[in-house]
Amino acid sequence: MASCQSRDVLDIKAAQAVRFISKGDLDFILRAPPSRLGELLALHPGAAFYAGLLAEEKAAAFRAEAAGDPALSRPAIDAAANARIAETLYTVSLESHSPLVREAAAEKLIPLILKSGDEGAARRLLLKIRTGGRAGDGDPAAFFLTAQPDEFYRLRRAVTGESFTGAEADAVTGRIAVSRLSFAEALASFRKTLEQDETLFFQYPALLRDLGRTLEFTSAGTVLFQEWEEQLTAGTIRDAAPETRYLLPYFAGRMERRAERYAEAAEFFTRALAAAPDPVQEDACMWYILDIAQSANPDSLIPLLKTYMPRWHSVPYFEDILERQARYFAAKGQWDALFEVYSLFPEESGWAARGQYAYLLGRAVSLGLFTGDLPGKGSSSEQADGFFRAAREETAAPFYYRALASHFSGAAPLSFPENPAFPSTRGKTAKVPPASRTVPGPENFPHPDEMEFLLGFFRYGAAGHIAPYVQTLQEELTADELRVLAEAFYGAERWNEAIRIMRFCMSRKGYVLTRRDMELSFPRPFRELTETYAGKADIPAPLLYGLIRTESAFDPDAHSRAGATGLTQLMTATAQDMAARLARRGGPQYAENGEIDLKDPETNIHLGAVYLKYLMNNLKSPMTAVLAYNGGMGRVRRWRRAAENRLPEDLFMETLEISETRDYGRKVFGAAAVYGYLYYGISMEDTVSDIIK
Repeated sequence: MASCQSRDVLDIKAAQAVRFISKGDLDFILRAPPSRLGELLALHPGAAFYAGLLAEEKAAAFRAEAAGDPALSRPAIDAAANARIAETLYTVSLESHSPLVREAAAEKLIPLILKSGDEGAARRLLLKIRTGGRAGDGDPAAFFLTAQPDEFYRLRRAVTGESFTGAEADAVTGRIAVSRLSFAEALASFRKTLEQDETLFFQYPALLRDLGRTLEFTSAGTVLFQEWEEQLTAGTIRDAAPETRYLLPYFAGRMERRAERYAEAAEFFTRALAAAPDPVQEDACMWYILDIAQSANPDSLIPLLKTYMPRWHSVPYFEDILERQARYFAAKGQWDALFEVYSLFPEESGWAARGQYAYLLGRAVSLGLFTGDLPGKGSSSEQADGFFRAAREETAAPFYYRALASHFSGAAPLSFPENPAFPSTRGKTAKVPPASRTVPGPENFPHPDEMEFLLGFFRYGAAGHIAPYVQTLQEELTADELRVLAEAFYGAERWNEAIRIMRFCMSRKGYVLTRRDMELSFPRPFRELTETYAGKADIPAPLLYGLIRTESAFDPDAHSRAGATGLTQLMTATAQDMAARLARRGGPQYAENGEIDLKDPETNIHLGAVYLKYLMNNLKSPMTAVLAYNGGMGRVRRWRRAAENRLPEDLFMETLEISETRDYGRKVFGAAAVYGYLYYGISMEDTVSDIIK
């Protein structure tokens, strides 16, 4: 290590070079001769690649600056210099000993070279890196009709020197249009392909999928796919890919469903299910069958659940079906039907809906709403406690249900063990890193190459570029490795990525949750601001933290499609109203010149807290206030009047028509319970029970 730190790289010490890159200071790289940039590989297999990402980022920033003021020449010069050095650094990265670095660099280089128009360079690059198994059976068209559509024409010429046939060219044009969601353009291209050589769609399943997605938005698609299915069954279509037998009825079903011909759609999905090539496709067909039945008549779903539940491969895939059914039964007061579905759940843990159903049944029994025949003996309170225990012990269930079930059953408060040391298949033990900026090394883990590649993003200041690479590799990484990445995100103050990766980690079957996992998944950034403005608004800090985490995952730049902005996701009109109320009371002037900076954390948290308190004052309840924060105060009032206050608030929330608002409430209250437990000395049970009135 001492030798490595003292080595010179581009005429400076290695440790200094690492510090410069991590801070985004690339001047020493820009000054160096391109022929010497390979020295960066001595720092880390991906050092040149990470520096290339940062250079490309700088180039984009300089271009934006130049566009803002064309009279400035310097930004344009700097943009060009950084773009050139980025391409050089990616080229250098092709010499790395890490195949992950080489692949990532190649993905960056191909579009850059093609954009420059240098097809000779593209050909040399592609011959160097090779596409390997991606080229399928060696047919040059196979790669271009199954890969992601990006510069297909020029890639084909660069690799083979050949041009597409007319049918292939139109098919590729259609795929590119689909990738851009330009379905009208895609339809025009695919029609030309159909006229010239429709057999291409039988040879390439990816192409047939894109055609199916395109025709789903037209009225003529079902007829074509049904005719093809009949021809395939009759044997008049030859040499079709095996997946074709599944794709034809599957997309015909989607087209019929979109046209609201539900009975026909269900028949197509049933045929597709019989031909599904893998568990994922089987689940997709079963989901559509259940969704169609539920939309037409929720009362008809129970027999279908009895048929299909034992065949499910991925239980989370069907959680929305089960959640909507629970809402229907609760709204109708059909507790016996809710119990019948609950009885279909297996005893083993891993079903989030099982916790929800158990909690609802416990509440219904305890309130005297459900007095039907129940298994076993005992009083109604004992029967209710049995359901509450089942909900509390279902580790896949939302914390909201588990905490409330624990509260109503009088069981011991929920808690989580301290994080153990991470086990390693290499016979060593990797200690848990602290919640700091220190990034642990990868050598003790089962996938050292992958971890070295991913953790390098943090060491070299390129964490803002890591997300797609984590998503590509996360399936093969162990839970321990995912924890380490979450720690690295936490240390880099990239809270939303830490939350996302821990959510993925926790979803793994058999995962044992620890207190440190909870801290990574429920971080506490902006602590001073959140606690200060929660106190001034007289609302619990855990509740405000739960709201911020649910709304933005602590990303101050978060922006929704509806126009909500910032940490508490405020609409401009709402923020202006709250700012005016504050100003009238002698508070800060957030709306100077009519503009409010909602990306400023202090401004956003203050106004969000004021708005939540405003809703609480008007609705006289923390629970309905949170629901109104998402669904609107007028709408929540109408829902509450329609329910005639016949249900307590927790069951009232289960009957809401809009699934987004139901889910929002559970997330906020569950997160509030965790924050109270982790940081404020309040049990999860007490936190949620204080919210329900």
